Amino acid sequence: MTRDQLVRVFERLVREAEVAYGPLSVALVLWDPAAFPKNRNYAFCSSPEHGGSFGAWPGCCSICVAPKILQAETTRVLGLLMHELGHAIDFQKTPNHPLHGTERRADQLAEGIWNVRIRYDGDMVQSTCCGVYPRPPELGL
Repeated sequence: MTRDQLVRVFERLVREAEVAYGPLSVALVLWDPAAFPKNRNYAFCSSPEHGGSFGAWPGCCSICVAPKILQAETTRVLGLLMHELGHAIDFQKTPNHPLHGTERRADQLAEGIWNVRIRYDGDMVQSTCCGVYPRPPELGL
């Protein structure tokens, strides 16, 4: 996947999320590979108050991705982006939910929008096609 293709996929997913939740302030940032030291580390979402520290602007959730995402299978890219957008929605739209800020909450929000389960593949990375469901407890809930 090229960088332009990744951006187009991200923009489409944001538009679809906004249909369900209204306007989002979210940016995709290709981030320093050193921030992703483990094999399963591909992406993270900053809270809005830290968006400016992660390549976006204050008040924006930055979804920072490792450059290796460009070599990932499409199902992994989709699983990762949907999960991280779940975090962005949680930060901006559902801050008072009892499960606010949890990893499974991000998966639940993504699943509600795209009607697809976020699974965890053999490397324990988010995927839309295959792997275990729900998120394994050893990854943090």
